[in-house]
Amino acid sequence: MAFLHIHNLSKSYALKDNPSVANVSLDINKGEIVSLLGPSGCGKTTTLRMIAGFERPSSGSIRLNDNVIFDSDHSTPIESRGIGMVFQDYALFPHLTIERNVVFGLTKMSRLQRKERAKEMLDLIGLAEYAKMFPHELSGGQQQRVALARALAPNPHLILLDEPFSNLDASLRDQMRQEIATLLKRHGTTAIFVTHDQKDAFAISDRVVVMDHGVIQQIAKPRELYKQPINQFVAQFVGKTNIISATLKTDLKHADTKLGVICLPEKQSTSNWPIQLSIRPEACTINEAGQYHGEIKHVNFAGEYQEVTVSLKSSELEQDVKEFMLIRVAATVDLVVGQPLSFDIETDLVSVIQ
Repeated sequence: MAFLHIHNLSKSYALKDNPSVANVSLDINKGEIVSLLGPSGCGKTTTLRMIAGFERPSSGSIRLNDNVIFDSDHSTPIESRGIGMVFQDYALFPHLTIERNVVFGLTKMSRLQRKERAKEMLDLIGLAEYAKMFPHELSGGQQQRVALARALAPNPHLILLDEPFSNLDASLRDQMRQEIATLLKRHGTTAIFVTHDQKDAFAISDRVVVMDHGVIQQIAKPRELYKQPINQFVAQFVGKTNIISATLKTDLKHADTKLGVICLPEKQSTSNWPIQLSIRPEACTINEAGQYHGEIKHVNFAGEYQEVTVSLKSSELEQDVKEFMLIRVAATVDLVVGQPLSFDIETDLVSVIQ
């Protein structure tokens, strides 16, 4: 049985026509890190708060470590669920030292036990020398690690993290993704992580749960989610992509599109019905003898690469098809707006979506 089992969890509010969370079911294994990913208002934070006990579900059930913590007949109090929480603003006590912040709430331990636990946690996060300092004397990344240490100190069954990287600048954000993932894995912690940023979710998670309008759209490992999105929403939310209308050919391995025939990554089960293809920008590689053709309309320099908007031409009719495609090209390639461009498409980054 899963370490955390969520079944048909829903939350409705009196003044809203549609539920904020609708029939969410999810199993998480012990030691697994799972992200809830989606836009603002998709229900991810509400789901997190229901697991923690801050929000009472309208229906459904939650089982943690073989114990029911919520169903129609029972709701375990927040403090008895064995769940740690890391908030978006860290919620450290400004008047307490780092050491006292870490052990805050460990009232059942003796003073000596609390001191030993604080040292253990501060050693874990690499901040033992900051024990007697106050939160305002630490950087944002250090404060975040203290918040995580405080959440881990009681040895909870589960850690919940609500947008923990949103207040960090870009360079520190990259560093903290790696550090937090390493800390959680080293401690063997089961964790659920809420974010609207797919880079955060991909970097830290074993699996990602994509939500929209209170409904789970897809659950998958990061690489699978990016390469094989189930629908257009998922395809576009987890990264830039090109959505192309197509019709399957009778061999079920190729699709007809306005720019020509495109090879599919795997054989499909039904033929001759309209489909949509998701083609990632990096799937397109410039090749003078390439199968597909167009004209450069815009070049966006992004540092490590360039994003090129190409006005497409039919490879069969050699005429404009009034569609555009985004192609990712190395920053070292010289490109000029208005010049023709030929390219091939790597099958591995083409997916059929609903």
